[in-house]
Amino acid sequence: MFTATTRAHLPTCLAGEKNLRLLVLVRRFFCQNEVCSRKIFAERLPDLTSVYARRTTRCKEILAELGFALGGKAAAALGSFLGLRGSRMTILRLLRQTSAPAVSTPKMLGIDEWAYRRGKKYGALLIDLEKGTPVDLLPDRHAASVETWLKNHPGVQLISRDRGGEFARGARLGAPEALQTADRFHVFRNLAEVAEKILGKHRRALKAIHLVTKPAASASPLLRHQRPERERRKQQARAKLVERYEAVQLLAKQGLSHKEISRRLHLHRESVIRYARAKTFPERTERPVHPGILAPYETYLRTRWVEGEHNAVGLFREVTTRGYRGSRMTIERFLLGLRRMEQQGIEVSQTATSVELTPRRAVGLMLRCGIDLDEEERLALEQVCQTHPQVKHLNTLFQQFAQMLRDRRGEDLDQWLHAAFHSGIPELRAFVNKLRQDQQAVQAGLVLKWNNGMVEGHVNRLKFLKRSMYGRANFDLLRLRVLHHRKCA
Repeated sequence: MFTATTRAHLPTCLAGEKNLRLLVLVRRFFCQNEVCSRKIFAERLPDLTSVYARRTTRCKEILAELGFALGGKAAAALGSFLGLRGSRMTILRLLRQTSAPAVSTPKMLGIDEWAYRRGKKYGALLIDLEKGTPVDLLPDRHAASVETWLKNHPGVQLISRDRGGEFARGARLGAPEALQTADRFHVFRNLAEVAEKILGKHRRALKAIHLVTKPAASASPLLRHQRPERERRKQQARAKLVERYEAVQLLAKQGLSHKEISRRLHLHRESVIRYARAKTFPERTERPVHPGILAPYETYLRTRWVEGEHNAVGLFREVTTRGYRGSRMTIERFLLGLRRMEQQGIEVSQTATSVELTPRRAVGLMLRCGIDLDEEERLALEQVCQTHPQVKHLNTLFQQFAQMLRDRRGEDLDQWLHAAFHSGIPELRAFVNKLRQDQQAVQAGLVLKWNNGMVEGHVNRLKFLKRSMYGRANFDLLRLRVLHHRKCA
């Protein structure tokens, strides 16, 4: 046997502000035994690099960490700036060569769904609630996948999840001895949705109630004080819908099926079902007007308008010095609204304005009742409760459930369910029936401290990682980046 040497240039980390490249002499051994199947044996350097590698192990580790934190292109750009060259495909290849971190089976497990594409395809995210770290990422949200994972990881004592559905069935089959808890937030949100649906039947009565708000949270006066022709078109459209509703009600009383009514009136079957079940005409939900870029400067503009400054160019320059980054046309539209208000004899308020109360705003008042309602909001909530006896009863039950949730008094759930079931409100009766199907988990969620809040936070992190890769990452790469939590989260 005789030897020779081979030169290898291995890029490694920076040395100060200089790129460092190692010149390594590797010995090669040649076997003279003709029977031997291998003729050349190269010297190994396990502490420095791996076989066939073109960079040091430390350099690979740094590039992989950059890839986990930033993704392929961004990591390649930053690595090049740091003197660690590697294309985006090289960095992604390094990520896939890294094994997922080993995690122990959690005692307290949180599980929630995440969307490949909203409404189309979903997966499942598993979180250790005690450590606050991801445990695994499943490619789907089917009960069979959850069941298989739990059977392969025995020892889970508690599972926090959404209400009912595939996760409940998978947890029941995969870990029957584990205690299941339904997330408190989702239960309360479901109740809020039911309350909004009930209040939607009294939309016209709610519109007569005006809630005083600050100008910074208001919309443009152009939108609040609509033109007469626009209001006339809205009334004509509503009259046509009322006519359809009355026709559906008439045919339904005659005993016609939903399919036959749909055929006669040329309406979608879902619309026929909705009209047939409604006791009163279901008012259309108006699109909410959200604060625009000008909202923080409305108070200043109103003050200057009252002082006599009506020049759009001058006011645009003034608000620009105060941080406004919008266009001058937005200022002109706002001033046009103020001018029309004056022409209609409406006072330009400098301090406050009012908005019509919608079912969602009314539910918001119920949510904050007893916490941070001011005097105007408290009076508005009292007016809401006076619109109908059902609404007053709904508010009482809503406040009882909210207080039960805040105080963790799950033992009072049976009493609340009985009161809600016999309230005479069909929507609440349906809500109670669904809640009783998962009552044990709901009651545990109202007593124990564990819930899915932490899991929702990790779902948001997953969304950020997925969107930073423009939705083009395969499941294996997304799973590696999600589970690489130690330094990236």
